[in-house]
Amino acid sequence: MILDFLLPAPCVVCGRLPKPICQDCTPKSQLGQESFENLKICFAGTLDCEIDILLKNYKDKHRMALEKTLSSLMSEAVNLALSQQKFDWYAVPPRNAKNFKSRGFSPVTRLVRRTKLAEMKRIPLRANRNLVDQRSLAFPARQSNTELAFTAPLGRGRVLLVDDVMTTGATIREMARCLRSAGYEVSFGCVLARRMANSS
Repeated sequence: MILDFLLPAPCVVCGRLPKPICQDCTPKSQLGQESFENLKICFAGTLDCEIDILLKNYKDKHRMALEKTLSSLMSEAVNLALSQQKFDWYAVPPRNAKNFKSRGFSPVTRLVRRTKLAEMKRIPLRANRNLVDQRSLAFPARQSNTELAFTAPLGRGRVLLVDDVMTTGATIREMARCLRSAGYEVSFGCVLARRMANSS
């Protein structure tokens, strides 16, 4: 909301004025890396209370003033991946048409623009069928929702996979599959936050 930039606004976490995220509630980076199948996944933190609240307000309530804080976290995860390997490309999931229509923007695409990946070319992935928002699905249904759902143009080079959140890894897995099928090398991914599959 543009009013967030012009008028005092309560912190989305604690409710105090005068801005959408106060200093006390700003999430601190908890950089980490974990193995997921045959990928290394870099993340800036876990999807705990503060990051979860910020993402929901940013994505679903259009609290655009939160973008700077979220982009800063995303940038740290990106930098961790870039410190370990050189990439020729990066890729983000294809946008969900229904979500894009209601939001008017693609969250992960906007967050990436404030990172070093803005200087790199993006491979456009395409969804070959309508996808359900992963957040509305139980864990077992997430894999079938994305399985064999993406396509990528043919090419070569190393690709960094990027998403805002990793829960079960279904989206990251499908991104890696379609890019490898198209001829690319994929061994790294990065997300702003990750949540373990057994979390609620």
